[in-house]
Amino acid sequence: MTHISTPVRQNTNSIISRVSANDIVIGPTNGVETFTHAKSVFRYISPAFFNDPTMDKPSKATENEPVTVYKIKRDTTFAEMFGSMGYLNDLAFTQGQIIEFCRSHSDKLRPDGEATLFLFETEGKCFIADIRVRMHDNSFMPEVYMDYADNRNRWNTYSRPLLVIPAQRT
Repeated sequence: MTHISTPVRQNTNSIISRVSANDIVIGPTNGVETFTHAKSVFRYISPAFFNDPTMDKPSKATENEPVTVYKIKRDTTFAEMFGSMGYLNDLAFTQGQIIEFCRSHSDKLRPDGEATLFLFETEGKCFIADIRVRMHDNSFMPEVYMDYADNRNRWNTYSRPLLVIPAQRT
């Protein structure tokens, strides 16, 4: 697993491009909320969150966090897409911040079942929250999946995942 202090820097312009004209603000969080307890926000929560005991740990409370949404421009890996923005620890959200984004800004998630990706850390390790919005019972509801930041799988431009990155930390 990738530790959050891992520096990985690429040429940002060749990998991602900004989607949102203006920054979006994630409201403050209390640091208590985790994915395993966010059933009112997510229709489906990956078993990976329940199988790893480190995933259900509270984090720090956070203030308002301006974020920017990007899309990938070429086939890439997690390390390349997030690494193109700077140090991973500078880009990591808390679980509560991602939950708050999905609760308050669900209109900014990909509405077509494709991924909106967030980097988060728990106990000094980086993970990816893969949020997908799908139709359930005549309404669109987000689902959350977890992946490891050091996963070497390639994301292709066909699926065009969105990346949500802290604006003030890049």
